[in-house]
Amino acid sequence: MPKTVKAPLQESNTIPRRVLKQFPPPRRSIGRIPLDEIVVIIRGIVTKREGVRQDALIVLVAEKIGYGSSGSVVIAVIKKALDEAVRRAVVYIENGGYLIDCRNIADYPSDLLREFFLSAVGRRWRTRDEAIHAAAEYLGFQKIAAAMRAQLVEEMELRIRSGELLLKDEKVRWTSTTPRRREE
Repeated sequence: MPKTVKAPLQESNTIPRRVLKQFPPPRRSIGRIPLDEIVVIIRGIVTKREGVRQDALIVLVAEKIGYGSSGSVVIAVIKKALDEAVRRAVVYIENGGYLIDCRNIADYPSDLLREFFLSAVGRRWRTRDEAIHAAAEYLGFQKIAAAMRAQLVEEMELRIRSGELLLKDEKVRWTSTTPRRREE
């Protein structure tokens, strides 16, 4: 019976860091980046740089996503995300600059929080934890503090009791009978 000999681990099998830096990983197509993810980036940038103008904000967001130059498609997607961030009360525009609207979850009026929570959860089944993370990301928050988690759990329980969220096997989803609030 022949003996099998294990080959020693060769260092040539690993790629040096200096080589990896020369070849960054391929970036995602701008159309594949979720809008919620861009809204989180917008909140982060505007929190640090209050009053940033739209053209500068577009460049900063594009760089953060991994696009050094902003082509027309990249600009269109980021503008759509900016409009969505304004609609979600993440930022507002004053004197041509973007400012933070609701700094934390407690700043959201209850009717807006209800609408945004239901929109974030959507009609597919999610665990309670996934629903909380989806709502936080929908509102542009990257991290969930204890107070925010408590408020989102309370909001979820209110929506379950009111019948706006279905609960089944510890998963929730928006009921199909709950009408969305129409903008006037």
